[in-house]
Amino acid sequence: MCKLPTQRFFTEDFGIPLTMTPNFEDFSCEMVFGAPPPPLETEECYQTPCLVNECTVATPTVRPCPKVRE
Repeated sequence: MCKLPTQRFFTEDFGIPLTMTPNFEDFSCEMVFGAPPPPLETEECYQTPCLVNECTVATPTVRPCPKVRE
């Protein structure tokens, strides 16, 4: 949920491109400064289903979590 706003903030407000890659196993993020983010639809996190035990709108399906697009 913080990926897109954080990438946008660093890229637009600081002028430093940032790509964040979430790790859904330990809930951390890898931050790569200087790397412009690829289109969201091409990233692995976009295809990751909701975390059923963590997300209140989750359903155990293979469709992307709706919160990723916000």
